[in-house]
Amino acid sequence: MVWDYRSVAALAGSQHGAVSRAQLETLGVTRRQLDWRVKRGEWVRLLPHVFRMQASTGDGYQRAWASVLWAGSEAFVSHRAAAWCWGILEKE
Repeated sequence: MVWDYRSVAALAGSQHGAVSRAQLETLGVTRRQLDWRVKRGEWVRLLPHVFRMQASTGDGYQRAWASVLWAGSEAFVSHRAAAWCWGILEKE
């Protein structure tokens, strides 16, 4: 399967720039291709098996997405982080 950069960019964009290795593999990105892009600095490792595209900004929403992607399909953002994401709490 040949992967399309636009598909990866669209997925990352919908998740504030964060993508998981499993998601990338589903889109056809091999581990070798992923490692190569990380080595070149095109993609940046946020957490184990979670990455961001180099051009994306590292904001609180991206950190929340990265945490959920790292924790797995049963994970969600809660408490203060969720309140911040919903605009209930102001940035500190």
